[in-house]
Amino acid sequence: MKNLIMLYNIERKKFIQNRFIFIFAIYLLINLFICGLQVRNNFDKSTQIAWYMLFEASIFIKVIICPIMIASIVSYSVQVEHNNNMWKILKSSGVPFDKLFIVKFIYIFKKFILVYIIEFLIIYVFGKVCGITSSFPIIDSFKKLIGIIIITFSISMLHYLISLYFSNQVISLSVSIVGSLMGIISIFISKVLMYLFVYSWFGFLMQVDFVKSLDVFNISLRELSLYPIFAGLILGTILFVIGKNIEVCD
Repeated sequence: MKNLIMLYNIERKKFIQNRFIFIFAIYLLINLFICGLQVRNNFDKSTQIAWYMLFEASIFIKVIICPIMIASIVSYSVQVEHNNNMWKILKSSGVPFDKLFIVKFIYIFKKFILVYIIEFLIIYVFGKVCGITSSFPIIDSFKKLIGIIIITFSISMLHYLISLYFSNQVISLSVSIVGSLMGIISIFISKVLMYLFVYSWFGFLMQVDFVKSLDVFNISLRELSLYPIFAGLILGTILFVIGKNIEVCD
């Protein structure tokens, strides 16, 4: 237990020193800006559709920037160990790799969870300030939050493994950029690709459909897909099991 507490405190100091808080702050500001643009659209703020429109904008922007944000934070947190030969030092000190693997990931992952909770609170306050008078869709919002957290679990675990295996962190960042682009393309082109491609799973959390009737587009809501929740849990767990036994590049 003492070793785990020591490792956790070390990760906390690294996190503060690297000032990842600025990356999260930029992410939240971008979301707020996109939601602001969405509010300017002409839709009825007296119905729950208004809330879904805000979430739609926030979730779509996740497809674009979340993979890169996740890869950046995970990569730089691992790069510290690579740059200072900490893997060799930790191995020689008798610290089991599986414990270090778990502690490092948990510390990073809980930051993502905190940021997403803050983001949802900001969306709620922002919606109220902008004049949305309908009731907040609590159940669907909670499902979206869980889905976002689990998708992030899968993506962050994937980039955690890439960062551990390759000492060159540009590889992980490059994968995230390509993944983000492919995620956007698959959302617009093929639902089959969406099922297969983890970077596009955020798209399953979008519920607003625009249905054209004559020359008018009507807005409707579809059921929230639970696929990314179950698929994300399975993929993330598999990667977690693999990761504990990975051969780290010293």
